[in-house]
Amino acid sequence: MAGHAGIGGLPPFPPNDVVDWLFYLPLPFLVVEGVWIWFWRPPRPLRLGGRLGACALFVFLLLRPLLAYAWVPQRGIIVCGAITLLLFGLWSIIERIEGSHGEEKLAAAVGLWVLLGGSAIPLALAGSLKLGQLAGAAALAWTPLLWVVLREGSPLLPVLPLYTFLFGGFLLGGYFYAALPHTALVLLALTPLLLKTLPPRFPLRQRWKRVAIDILFAVIPMLIALLIVHFLGDQDGGRQ
Repeated sequence: MAGHAGIGGLPPFPPNDVVDWLFYLPLPFLVVEGVWIWFWRPPRPLRLGGRLGACALFVFLLLRPLLAYAWVPQRGIIVCGAITLLLFGLWSIIERIEGSHGEEKLAAAVGLWVLLGGSAIPLALAGSLKLGQLAGAAALAWTPLLWVVLREGSPLLPVLPLYTFLFGGFLLGGYFYAALPHTALVLLALTPLLLKTLPPRFPLRQRWKRVAIDILFAVIPMLIALLIVHFLGDQDGGRQ
């Protein structure tokens, strides 16, 4: 939030620019996750339903101009519903990473950090310097939190699910309001799943190998996305 205010100033409420919802929305999500973790552990169906509702609200606020002025209602419902489910799936992957242990959790979290910062370049080249700056600021803010969040019993556990809305919001903004191509969007969006499932496991004495491989799994899709943006630009677009 401090990085957002430093880059573009304190946005009005409600924001005039849909991207500025990224300034306001993380805080209530952080508070709700904190309450659920520290004070009240609701039943799993209620918790999952709340997260699905949060994803739906997030998508609606970011895509509201398109819903109002560019899309017919049927298309808006289908697109928003599909993106809500994808965002919910991303949240589930991030939660799985949060629940990991040892070198697996460390390596995946470092990879997510690299991905968040590295996505700034494709976003900026896709035509949204503001989104690129915000992604870089988010990665900078993530740096001092990284090691604290990874500690068992850390009070900052809600921070990792917030990654879902920051990273997802940057990608949605870059795709729908800039010129981030389809293929670059898919590559960047699937990278957290790659970090969770593909890298091989190493014993603790080889932790650095796991971290290096997860960084590699984050960097390679990012570089491919960068090349796609550079050579294709909005030729692979088609948002309207």
